[in-house]
Amino acid sequence: MNRDCTGRWSTCSTSCVRTWSVITAAAGTGSSCFPDGYQETCSNGACGAVSELYESVPKNICTGLGLTDTQCSNLHFQKNSRDEFYVYAGGSYKATCVAYNAAAETPCPVTKVCAGCLRKTIGSLKKIGRLLKTAMSQADGMHPSCQTYKSCSAVSPGYTPPYGDVQYYKCDDNCYYMNTMYTCVCSTDPQIVVAELEWSFKDSFNFQNPSCEAQPTMAVEEIIDHQLCITEDMIEDLEQKIQGMPDVHQQLVQAEGEIVRLLNSWHTQIETLLKDNGSQDAMDLMSKLTQLRKESTTG
Repeated sequence: MNRDCTGRWSTCSTSCVRTWSVITAAAGTGSSCFPDGYQETCSNGACGAVSELYESVPKNICTGLGLTDTQCSNLHFQKNSRDEFYVYAGGSYKATCVAYNAAAETPCPVTKVCAGCLRKTIGSLKKIGRLLKTAMSQADGMHPSCQTYKSCSAVSPGYTPPYGDVQYYKCDDNCYYMNTMYTCVCSTDPQIVVAELEWSFKDSFNFQNPSCEAQPTMAVEEIIDHQLCITEDMIEDLEQKIQGMPDVHQQLVQAEGEIVRLLNSWHTQIETLLKDNGSQDAMDLMSKLTQLRKESTTG
């Protein structure tokens, strides 16, 4: 059955915010709408000028984001916080869900979408710009990977990727997310979940279950960034393993040195014991030890 989403806005609050409530969720190929609980700015005459709550994103940040002047002119921060970008459209300031912090390695807030490696950190301005382009192309101005309006819990599904800093979440749509990336793994069978999560990480270019019918929510450039990040982790891990491998040649040199030092310290006692033995084997061994001492002094 196909059904369009229906809902309604709350009245505008004194803090200049109105909230969307879903009455009937979309079904089949029906039109979607804002997620339940979605908020945007509004003005009712009592909360003051909405524009006073926001400030334009500084030019130097916009330049780093790689956005056009037109795109930047619609991009804002809340004045009391610079932790998220807002886009002005249709007379309202809409949350993009794309996080910002001047320090690129800052951990990503769970409810936001970040541009760092596997979305675990804020990321560089250039990479944030890619997320914003995706968000600004949406009708509601929000990045499609946003989990702000979902109920998600951190889980341990039985599979842990060998590389990268990954936390899996299971959300109220009964699907699994790798950090904030949709895996399209929604099975209720634990064994299938493990197999599909492993395949999604190791063998899928876009980190999604191969049977997924949904379109990837990441731009190709972002997917490549994450794949390169994993590759860098793999190389670093390999270098550490190589550095930890024993140097057999060096060990042999050290062992030979120990033998020579032992011979030099105990050669008189050793030669006496071998002469006293008197056997041919003892004489052969004494000859070899004497030759080894000569080579160590001439080498």
